[in-house]
Amino acid sequence: MPYPKYVIHGSLSEPQIEADVAEYFSWCTPLDRTGPLHLVAVDEQLTGADKKFDAGCTIYMQFKKSTGLYSSKTVPISKSSTRSRMEDIREFRALNNLEENPSLFFQLRKKAEKAYHLQHNVLLSHEVKGYSRAFYVAPLELDKSKYYQALFNSEFRFSGNPIWFRRHTAIRERTLVRYLSCSPFLREHVAITPHERVQDHQHFYSFSQTGTDICWHSPQLIGSGPSRLSEVISSIVENAISTAGESLASLNRLSEVTLETSRQIGFDIRRSDNSLETLKAHGEILAGTYGIRQFILLADTDRLKRLRDEF
Repeated sequence: MPYPKYVIHGSLSEPQIEADVAEYFSWCTPLDRTGPLHLVAVDEQLTGADKKFDAGCTIYMQFKKSTGLYSSKTVPISKSSTRSRMEDIREFRALNNLEENPSLFFQLRKKAEKAYHLQHNVLLSHEVKGYSRAFYVAPLELDKSKYYQALFNSEFRFSGNPIWFRRHTAIRERTLVRYLSCSPFLREHVAITPHERVQDHQHFYSFSQTGTDICWHSPQLIGSGPSRLSEVISSIVENAISTAGESLASLNRLSEVTLETSRQIGFDIRRSDNSLETLKAHGEILAGTYGIRQFILLADTDRLKRLRDEF
């Protein structure tokens, strides 16, 4: 069956997007954990160097494939009573004068056969103030060739190590934050925090190709300013730097809060004496059951405080 002529299908897949973002974070963080901050994926091997980190926050990402929609000016909107929900998205954006040339969207995922909860509600439950962040991540580029141009931008990617502080670089210069907020690859993704619980998967998020004018359908404008992965990640890191780690939770407390969330969604995880092992155990079962990827921003608060005092 042919797709409607107003639909623009992308050439990326969700597993591919997840792998590329995770690999990007791996490329731009130190393998030897030499800095005061480290961003680690749930499936990375813990090392002895991780013992120096005493605080952190968890970051949960659900990766989505974007689909494009031509504007109502390019392809007129159908008035049929049996029209697709995609027409509702186009109509809402047109009526509210939102950027739509083209617009992008994704639908929530159906509840998995053996899952107890909708993936959206599980992601929402991991947005816990002071402890964890949770958001959808979707590409702003539909063509995989252009997407990879940003991913393999070697001049920018290898120009420095964002999770690394050189001794003679003042912490106030925010070298790390500037790198993350300007990264071409991270800027090619929208980041959307779920904002309400749902009863089914028949809901959509739409947004512009610049990561602005984010809408929730059943229709509501939830944000007009940019909300890209670059801004969200750099904001998390900025808070850790500016407070010398005081905005983060101790790893012990973080594991306790994560266990509470884990039990609320029906996971049976035993607490380990090693807080990082507890966090990883939750992340692994979360990824296997709901496809939500866990990252942990680790901090050496003593070193962050020393660096702050030096400058």
